[in-house]
Amino acid sequence: MRNDLAQGKLNPAESSQPGLQDLLRIILRRRWIVLGAFLTVLISSIIFSFRQPNIYEASISLLVQRDNKPILGMMLETEQSRNLINNQVEIIRSRSLAAEAAQLLLARPDAKEMGFADLNQVAEFVMYSITVLSARTTDIITVIATGNDPAQAAAIANTVGQAYIARNLSYSRGEFTEVRRFLEVQLPVIEKKLFSEENQLRQFKQANQVISLSDESKSLIDKLTTFEAQFNLTGVERESAEKRLAYLQNQLDFQKKNMLENVSQVSSPLASGLRQDLLTLQTQMATMTSQGFPADHAKMKELAKKIENTKSRLKEEISKIVAQESGGIDPILLSEELVGKILDLQVEIETYKAKELAQQRVISNYLVKLKAIPPKEVELARLTRQFELGDNIYKMLMEKYEEVRISEAGKLGNVKIIDLAQVPKEPVGPRRKLNILFGGMLGLALGIGLVLLMEYMDTSLKNIHDIEQFLALPVLGMIPAIDQEDVASRTDGGKTVNGATSIAERLISHHLPKSPISEAYRILRTNLQFLNPDAPLKTILVTSSGPSEGKTTTASNLAITMAQVGSRTLIVDADLRRPMVNGVFGIPQEPGLTELLVKGGDLQKAMVSTDIENLFILPAGTIPPNPSELLSSQKMKHLIQEMKKCCDLVILDCPPVITVTDAAVLAAEADCVVLVVQSGKTDREAARRAKTLLLNVKARIAGTVLNNISSDMLAGYSYYYHYYYEDGHRKKGQKGRKKKSLLSGYYSKK
Repeated sequence: MRNDLAQGKLNPAESSQPGLQDLLRIILRRRWIVLGAFLTVLISSIIFSFRQPNIYEASISLLVQRDNKPILGMMLETEQSRNLINNQVEIIRSRSLAAEAAQLLLARPDAKEMGFADLNQVAEFVMYSITVLSARTTDIITVIATGNDPAQAAAIANTVGQAYIARNLSYSRGEFTEVRRFLEVQLPVIEKKLFSEENQLRQFKQANQVISLSDESKSLIDKLTTFEAQFNLTGVERESAEKRLAYLQNQLDFQKKNMLENVSQVSSPLASGLRQDLLTLQTQMATMTSQGFPADHAKMKELAKKIENTKSRLKEEISKIVAQESGGIDPILLSEELVGKILDLQVEIETYKAKELAQQRVISNYLVKLKAIPPKEVELARLTRQFELGDNIYKMLMEKYEEVRISEAGKLGNVKIIDLAQVPKEPVGPRRKLNILFGGMLGLALGIGLVLLMEYMDTSLKNIHDIEQFLALPVLGMIPAIDQEDVASRTDGGKTVNGATSIAERLISHHLPKSPISEAYRILRTNLQFLNPDAPLKTILVTSSGPSEGKTTTASNLAITMAQVGSRTLIVDADLRRPMVNGVFGIPQEPGLTELLVKGGDLQKAMVSTDIENLFILPAGTIPPNPSELLSSQKMKHLIQEMKKCCDLVILDCPPVITVTDAAVLAAEADCVVLVVQSGKTDREAARRAKTLLLNVKARIAGTVLNNISSDMLAGYSYYYHYYYEDGHRKKGQKGRKKKSLLSGYYSKK
């Protein structure tokens, strides 16, 4: 039995890992921290949520129409066709469109009321405010605008939609706009040239007294003029087509444009033959026209049909060549409408070039015939031809200009408005309820996290699990915290003797025998008595790892419970540095143990009797300069043997183990050692060190006493402690009172 005590292995409890109940106890013990963190974050989230301005949301829905016609024999109904809608989404999100929308917003009459002033700031605000969404299975784009003002949100959404539609319309009309601008530049030049030619003709007639040409010359001039006018018109139409082609090519990215920008140079034996056939047919048509064949003549209609068939075959051949020589670029990736237009224009340009060559040949033939006219008529014919040609060209350009203007005005965009944005009535944010709920959850999590962190950082021993895990020692007793106000109200009040708390408050086992604390000391007594029933303990040394952990109170109350069962008990104050026992029992400190060791004397006379039957006290006596030497002397050993003979049980109240060596010196002479641990105060490493020091001197450690346990720490054990507590003086509201340390009143003054 003694060897087991020395190793601290008497009925060791199994170490258990912290479970859910332990976690709940930790949270309950530090519940004010959890509650504080919860309320702080919750109140902060409430204040933050209600201080945030309302957020309103307005949206406009746009339909982007696309023509899905076959290009190069394939349909664009693939995943890549989705890129067309994605491109439009990116255009709406672009900074340039935001700038255009900002200009429209600043032009509104209520711009100042909505806070719109600076163009750049408004553009940035528009970009920040809008969200553009598109459904995968539809061609509908939704523009959502958010803001603190409902009218402002609706205005931004509708204005962005308006700016996008205007840009789309401008893009759709772009090729006609380029032609119109070209004609607007050419018309003033032609008009000025026509005016100059008219003056030259008039001056020549006046100077040479010539009024008109002969019928033969006039017929020749008329035909030549007609063909030259047609030749110039063909050139203008070719240049217009080239302008449109250049505009369309600019709409493609560089890589795709390179593939198509020189389609006219793409060649094959079949394509070259078709080009030559086209030139031959155009020459035949020009020759027949010069011979006076009308356009509705059967041969003229047959030639026109052949020309159209040749153009179609040339387009198909070019398309095949593009598909074969695209360099790995899938034509499906190209814009369907742009590719079709580019191919059509390239073939048209080829046709215009062939037509120009044919007309040029006819004009050359007429110029040869013109040389046979007399000199004066030749000059008059030249001036007349030049004027009439300029006049015809001007008329044709004006006709072409009006045609382009009409085409440009009639060209519509492919974007339609489905629903305009309406001024929202209810805000969509902030989500105050959700924010408050999230804040509460965050506060609770933060509080629990802080508690767990504090628990992790707290290295003190708090409960039986900590002692079993870190000390591997049995717990002989768990002493609840003393409510000093309650104890004082039941006894004679809080008197003080020699700086210590009064006897009534400290010796609770005597004055309140039915209290849970008294029952806890009786459990401690029982556990010690049954350590070895065959060899009852004669000497028990009570110590702790550090000061102010309740060892004196534990020793005193243990002695009282031993005396109450009829054992002649002697409590010895072996703390010759800071004696406490005399203060607890209210007796003089001298003479005592020191005098017996130094001067000798009768132990029976030195023992002080108390009001408690069978309980005697040996105070410390005079504080000596060399306590350790006295306690380790042979006289002390003989004195302990003498104490055993005159008393049934000797309890030695010793100083802390780590602080001085006194307890270690006496531990070897005691039957067992009881190590007092104060819940929430005794450090784990300090307790381990105390255990090691005791084992080094072969001390027989019976176990530990967990002192000053709060009601939270007791948890499930509280029921058993209070089960037999029948004190009729129990007051209402006692549960909420603050629990104080068993020795807090005394040691706070030390």
